[in-house]
Amino acid sequence: MVGGSRALAVDASWWPLLDLLRRNLRFDRVWHGARGGADEGVAAWAHARALPVVEFPAPHELHREAGLPPEAAEPRRNDDMLRAWGGYRNRGGSIVPCARAGGWADLVLALPPDHDTLDLVARAEQWSSLRVVRLWPPRRRWSVRGPSLDATLVTMGDVVVAADPPLHWTVGHARAELRESMATRGLEVRRLQDPPALDASA
Repeated sequence: MVGGSRALAVDASWWPLLDLLRRNLRFDRVWHGARGGADEGVAAWAHARALPVVEFPAPHELHREAGLPPEAAEPRRNDDMLRAWGGYRNRGGSIVPCARAGGWADLVLALPPDHDTLDLVARAEQWSSLRVVRLWPPRRRWSVRGPSLDATLVTMGDVVVAADPPLHWTVGHARAELRESMATRGLEVRRLQDPPALDASA
């Protein structure tokens, strides 16, 4: 399940990183809230990779007909989407979208966010059956030292997005997944001064 800012252009420059994330995080489909921006860009990547893509738009028209506040439609969609695809096993939800989509969501991949994405992440973190991976600023730079190694890597949120050649194998992995392998290799990781912030609208 993917979320991100409406203003975020996820173009082909993102595709190599998305390919690595797909391989490392092991997902085989994309579900999103049909909000344009990040949703649209990730969906274009998924279509190019022949991955199934399912949209779950907010019920704006139903909210208007019922006289409900229009700003409540997107949080309602987030809750319905998480219950249907992520939480039915634990706490209930509509099984119809689950059957239509052909499975369950185990992962929420959150790109540089807007208010609606932050709402999705906050709701997803309440479900034990869902893992949340943030791919958004701040960017952090890290020194990695060990036997015959002195290199740096850069993370954005939970994900390694760049690394010196000896550490290229870390790109596209979440930091939590790397802790054990780094320790096993005798590597010490220390945070350095942060690189300049990335403009999420770029």
